[in-house]
Amino acid sequence: MNSVVYRTHAFLLCLMGQFRGGGLICVYWEAALRLTISSLASDPFRAIRNLRRIIHRWLGTCTERETEMDKKISVENLKLTPQNDTYYIAWSIGVDKKYKKHMKKEIKSQLTDVLGSMTQNNAVEDISVYSHNKTAEKHGEFIIWDYLILMQIKEKEDAEIILPNLKNVNIPFVLETIRMELLVTTPNSTYPTPGEGARKRHVKPFYAIEYVDVQPNHLDEFRDIMINNNGPAMKYIMEEARWCHNFYALETLTVFYHHSSYPTWNQIHVIGLYLESIFLYKKDFSKGLALTHSISFEENFAQLKKIRTMLYKTIGRKMI
Repeated sequence: MNSVVYRTHAFLLCLMGQFRGGGLICVYWEAALRLTISSLASDPFRAIRNLRRIIHRWLGTCTERETEMDKKISVENLKLTPQNDTYYIAWSIGVDKKYKKHMKKEIKSQLTDVLGSMTQNNAVEDISVYSHNKTAEKHGEFIIWDYLILMQIKEKEDAEIILPNLKNVNIPFVLETIRMELLVTTPNSTYPTPGEGARKRHVKPFYAIEYVDVQPNHLDEFRDIMINNNGPAMKYIMEEARWCHNFYALETLTVFYHHSSYPTWNQIHVIGLYLESIFLYKKDFSKGLALTHSISFEENFAQLKKIRTMLYKTIGRKMI
């Protein structure tokens, strides 16, 4: 029972984070979760029953809110266009724990200082920083790292200037560089702009970051699955189900630096999600697959399981 209580408590804290900063209605749900947490140790079965009620009511509120918004929107839902042939630099880092509270405040300004003219002339078009708060999946014995920094660049050739500068820079709170790499978007699989419904949400998404290792002789097969199955299914979810905020599917082109103490990967996926994704993922993904490629959820992921390893999957926040 202690393990059940512990896991439920951790899950409740994660849920509670979804409602912070989301206005009055979110304050209500956060308060309800706090009461559930306080009763967890003394009466766990009652607390879990309350949790089920909170989730059902919250999902119902989301549905009602989205229905109301749909009535106000006179234009047709935004039809998403994939981001193709776009290049990103990924910098995976470990940070000294005592500096973590300064990370959000300092990292963008320090990166801007380091990159200098490259940000001014838009060679670096966008910088995003994602925290790794909770480990969802891990295969292998290795120390987990703390952050992923993604930089969208204008041209592939810009990486030849940017990456050496990053490697030689001294940012005080960056304890360890795990990896620096150049990636490109998987065709028809990256949707950085949220759909109409997601852009109207009252809470911020959380983010799943996946470091995926595809067997080298199956890279083309994996890309085909993304192009024909997973990418279109995620587009359907973003346009219709609306619990996915955005989706990045990135393939490694060049590894500029990799710390030898850590395992390797060749894909990074970044997925912005809302709470109901936990409950609706399989149902909606299955529908998206059926509409786009007439393959079942089980068949699709059985193929993937044979050719790739989910090396490290983490849940966190977009800090910048």
